[in-house]
Amino acid sequence: MLESIKQTLQDRLWMVAAGTAGISAIGNALIGDWEGLGEGLAVIIAIVLIIVITSIADYVKDRRFINLQSLIKDENVAVIRGKFGATQSVNVWDLVVGDIVLLDTGARIPADCIVVESADLQVTEPAEEGVEGAIGVKKNKHAVNAVDGQEDPFLLANSVVAKGTCKAVVCCVGERSSRGTHEDKLDTESDTPLQTKLKNLSDQFIVLAIYSSLAILVLLMVCFIIQVFSAGGSEDENAKGPFGLLLAELPSFLNFVVVLIIVSVPEGLPLTIGVALAFSVMKMYKDKILVRNLDAPEKMGGVDEICCGKTGTITKGDMKVASFYCEGKEVTNSRKNTLMHCELAKETIQRIQESILYNCDARVEMDTTTYVPVGSGTEVGYLRFLQDAEVPVHLLIQRKLGKIQAQSPFSPFRKRSVVALTHPDRPEKVVVYVKGAPEVILDMCTSQIVKDGEIADLDDETKENI
Repeated sequence: MLESIKQTLQDRLWMVAAGTAGISAIGNALIGDWEGLGEGLAVIIAIVLIIVITSIADYVKDRRFINLQSLIKDENVAVIRGKFGATQSVNVWDLVVGDIVLLDTGARIPADCIVVESADLQVTEPAEEGVEGAIGVKKNKHAVNAVDGQEDPFLLANSVVAKGTCKAVVCCVGERSSRGTHEDKLDTESDTPLQTKLKNLSDQFIVLAIYSSLAILVLLMVCFIIQVFSAGGSEDENAKGPFGLLLAELPSFLNFVVVLIIVSVPEGLPLTIGVALAFSVMKMYKDKILVRNLDAPEKMGGVDEICCGKTGTITKGDMKVASFYCEGKEVTNSRKNTLMHCELAKETIQRIQESILYNCDARVEMDTTTYVPVGSGTEVGYLRFLQDAEVPVHLLIQRKLGKIQAQSPFSPFRKRSVVALTHPDRPEKVVVYVKGAPEVILDMCTSQIVKDGEIADLDDETKENI
């Protein structure tokens, strides 16, 4: 609160107005004009009230922004704890040394970690503190058992995974971690573009108000002097003389000028925008909209057209398998247990299960009474498809742990993900599972599984029909 008051008092306009009103009050007191003294004190009280109200509004705005900043940093991360292979979502502030976190593209690293497993991992580390204009540095990271001398397993808190996936063990949390020493300070002083424009406009109004008030003051004094010389006064007024009469009226002129300045300057206009932003972003958060940059609402106000992905943006991202193509036919997923009752070969059903479970970045967490898939909407839809067929995905998905030989995560450029792992039931074989966009995968295929699990050639006409 004291910082807000100090910031408000830095505006010299209020100091000049208060000083002028004080001089007016003292002048009226010396000549015995108690009504003028009351006017001067009233102006001073009004200025004090404006400063207090402005400071309180600024303080409330800063508190709102601090709450918003804490919400931005309050995230959950997938952690392996306790039961072998079981994951759970844990708040980043509840992490402890020894937790194994699962990170994928776009994730913010919650603590200082060491990579134990990685696939095509690249991390953007935060810029050095105190270096103006510095930007993050992208670095390739590898697990502790990396070969060819490429070992760089250290992940700093607040870094961002630019691409790839990894498992990392938390090695440092709290004030001793890089998060504790390099935490960004909350900036409540920076203005949005609209606030900057309004401040410039307010400054122009201040200059115009001061010049106009000074001109009015001069005109009042000139008019008063002309009036004194053109009309005779009483004996007391003649005894005081023109200068004395002007000195007696000067405090009331000053009060009038100060009032003109105060009512002419829109001093609270930029602050009003800040307060409105502070309250609006918190209201949007209740509607599950998290505003990370304060100028984002202003930018969105100027947007005429929005081009965005459909899934998870204008839809809920709650994916469900509607139909699938297998053994030369399209099968509609019309009931819960369609997979087990669609006349597919047993080996084909087994392949479908393995392709979904072994080439999957989603995970299964224990809810109050059920196992819930967590991850991207598409992969969660696949796991729910198997759960509807009463497949124990929470057990089968753990069979791949420790058996992955190589992995290429999905990316928008490749449009596919690849996993090579030692088959849990056939240790002598390494099986490669590929998943991705249909147009990409079909171009790579030369054969297909047909009726009764037999293998047949896949020609261009069949690809086009698929």
